[in-house]
Amino acid sequence: MACTGGDADTASMPTDVPPAITTASVTCDATVPRWTFAVQTDAWTGNGQVLLSTDGEYVEKHTLYSQSAAADGTSDTLELKLTVEPDWRDVTLGSTTVFNCNEPDLTGILRVWTRAGDEEADCRAFGVASERWTTWDASATCANVLDPG
Repeated sequence: MACTGGDADTASMPTDVPPAITTASVTCDATVPRWTFAVQTDAWTGNGQVLLSTDGEYVEKHTLYSQSAAADGTSDTLELKLTVEPDWRDVTLGSTTVFNCNEPDLTGILRVWTRAGDEEADCRAFGVASERWTTWDASATCANVLDPG
């Protein structure tokens, strides 16, 4: 049977605004060892991405998935957990990383996409020298530095 009825009530659809990061954290538990990347936004996202590198040559790009979002479109929570894998050849994007908790030169970027998932809406850089991304990959630069506190 086909559905019948009027048009969908578009007045109840959340406004499509670019999400801004309201809180973000990057932590690593050396006892497991496992990284946790968490982001809260003020609107729905089209997911996000975590970029990790120490030299700009070997770069890991992991998808940061939405874990829960407000029904009214006013927030989104994204999280990614990565277990440390000692051999870079065994890294599986989205679940493992070669970067250990005490990686001295690790630099990264957390970024979230617009709801359509086609462009970056906001980002936070973290690590020892976030400005290095300007020479590594200009499309991945981020001027907003994550507060280490």
